Amino acid sequence: MVKQVVLIVIAWIILFVGTGIDVTAKTTTFLVKQDVVIFKSEKGVLKSVGLLNKGQSFQAVGETKSHYAIQLGEEVGYVAKSASTPTTMNIHSNVTTQTALTTTTTVHIYINKEGTLIQIGALHPGIRYSIISDYGVNWYKIHFGGQEAFVPKKGVTTKASSTLESVKETTPINQKGSEVSPPIEKKPVHERVVTTKRATVYVNRAGALVEVGILEKGTRYKVRQDYGPNWYEVEYDNQKAFLCKCAVNPDKGIPVLMYHHILTAEEKAESIYANASTTVTDQEFYTQMDYLKENGFKSITAQELFDIVTGEKEPPSKAVLITFDDGLNSVLEYGYPKLKEHQFKAIQFIISGRIPASSQPFHPFSLRFLSMQEMNQMSDVFDYGGHTHQLHNLVNNQSEFVSKSHALVMEDLRKNRQEITDTTFFAYPFGQYTTEQIKQIKEAGFTMAFTTKNGRVHPHDDIYQLKRQNVNPGITLEQFAQMVEN
Repeated sequence: MVKQVVLIVIAWIILFVGTGIDVTAKTTTFLVKQDVVIFKSEKGVLKSVGLLNKGQSFQAVGETKSHYAIQLGEEVGYVAKSASTPTTMNIHSNVTTQTALTTTTTVHIYINKEGTLIQIGALHPGIRYSIISDYGVNWYKIHFGGQEAFVPKKGVTTKASSTLESVKETTPINQKGSEVSPPIEKKPVHERVVTTKRATVYVNRAGALVEVGILEKGTRYKVRQDYGPNWYEVEYDNQKAFLCKCAVNPDKGIPVLMYHHILTAEEKAESIYANASTTVTDQEFYTQMDYLKENGFKSITAQELFDIVTGEKEPPSKAVLITFDDGLNSVLEYGYPKLKEHQFKAIQFIISGRIPASSQPFHPFSLRFLSMQEMNQMSDVFDYGGHTHQLHNLVNNQSEFVSKSHALVMEDLRKNRQEITDTTFFAYPFGQYTTEQIKQIKEAGFTMAFTTKNGRVHPHDDIYQLKRQNVNPGITLEQFAQMVEN
């Protein structure tokens, strides 16, 4: 087996001839400073195949400027030097049987240290690895990173080992020494991802992946191209770069929250809105706004959302838009103070025909609407959009905005826009509309519209059919978190 190790090292060196990358053939050992991913190269595409655990030492069979190469069963794997430091360790000879295991699930690797099993790494499914020996009922002994190690039999299959010829075909990072070779199929994507942890951004220089930046956890980032099973191609600092899929999730989009009416728990219980799906309690609202503030959410304006959807701006991390429909003065009573406290922005969609000539005192048992004076009072927090002038009515479960004649609707929208001049944004009454209503609001000069369809908003969505999420009364804070978190 010593001869096999020498063959691996020689094959690895041959693959780097002419690349300009310094190759060290002597035995090197290193200590892992943090959990670090093991990669192997398949047709020039780096694939995550395992993990080395923080605080453990390993043997390298070679190195580039930025990576150590380790023997990975019948192949060679690579780990970033930036996550490790040179060290010394006792190296065990690699003597194996003619039997190899293949991982069928992620399996953890252990060493025996003074009678205690310590996890030092892991192998992902599909990795082929030579066995030193059968070690009792539950374990196989293997050679891993210069040490005798153990893997559980559960999660692997075994069969006769093949030769190491496949190593000669393995291209570490890039055999040509230019840029990472493309996979069989590059898939252009027009999406964003959100980092699930601090994520390293790499560029390819002379065949080696070089760290050029860090994206903090929760960062929303645009993807240029799907680059094989393990990488996204992104743009970073005006250059082509690579981001590991292991550090991100697909971006679910921007949550747009929909509220209507707020009462205290006592007021709600005694009112006709006790079971209304559009009335939350003040404490529910306060807790939800506190959650957004404490977890780093940025409340954007409707104009900012417009710019994001139309591609004028990139969406910020942890963005949320807060909306209120109808223009009820309970929002002034209970909503405005909390939003102002957190310096949040929001928008209210106003039924302009119900604006009173003067302010009305708040009363929990009847719907009362905001006056112009009250709307101006809240302008440091709220923008205002259209919600029709006098067509916010249901007749036989159909909105008059949908059922009335084209001429009447256009006149109503004209009055709505004349009264509400803050924005050219609109919310469909009761969420009801057809393609005809979309044409009508466009003709009236509205430039963005919101539905009551459940979902989130993404760049390049239909600007006249944006989704929202109704914040139902009685939901738990965990359920609310699911509505807004990625």
